[in-house]
Amino acid sequence: MAQVSFRSADEVLATVEQMAPEILSTLVQAPEPVYVYEFIQQRFHDSSDVRADPVFQFLFRNFYRMDNAGLGDTFKTAFFDAFQLYRQGISASDIATLVNRLRQIETLRVERSLQFSFATKMAATINPKLPIYDAFVADLFDFSPAYHVRHFDKRLQRFTSFYTHLIHTIDAATQREALRSLVSAIGARLDVWTEIGWVKQIDFIFWTAGKILRSNQGVVVEET
Repeated sequence: MAQVSFRSADEVLATVEQMAPEILSTLVQAPEPVYVYEFIQQRFHDSSDVRADPVFQFLFRNFYRMDNAGLGDTFKTAFFDAFQLYRQGISASDIATLVNRLRQIETLRVERSLQFSFATKMAATINPKLPIYDAFVADLFDFSPAYHVRHFDKRLQRFTSFYTHLIHTIDAATQREALRSLVSAIGARLDVWTEIGWVKQIDFIFWTAGKILRSNQGVVVEET
């Protein structure tokens, strides 16, 4: 398999630092995702069984646009079954196993699908120290999911390789004074910001940067 390519941590962090004023403005002017995220986290912790919690499921599906992804009710039921199974703990190394579990569930579009983005969204809800992968983050890193690659395991390997790099980049951000200043500036304007933790703060910053880049290019893309 060809080597997976993406921008280095230094390149990404330098880009984010250059975009800091726009990222700050965007998050302050449209802070709803941060507040909804925190609300979902609280609901998750208050729910003893997400399989039997339609409110949590509704919030999660709508926030992460699951209902727009052609998944179908069978897949969604299996997804929240897995959510409950993993709720006691999940690590980055578990995500590939989770993806393979979800692979067995038929969706409306295809018989077997690779749902890496939704797997990371589940994992990040259970373990806030894990980041989320989606199309905006991929764009920030110039990472291609290579949809043309038909072999499931090869495509999954591309995703897991990138995800390891994403975690490394978030760790590297702790050493960047400009990024720590950006985090502080957002926290001075959004009271819930300090409650979501470093990884999710950088997660939101990366997501916002990728969204801005896409918007500047005039490209409309789903957040998955």
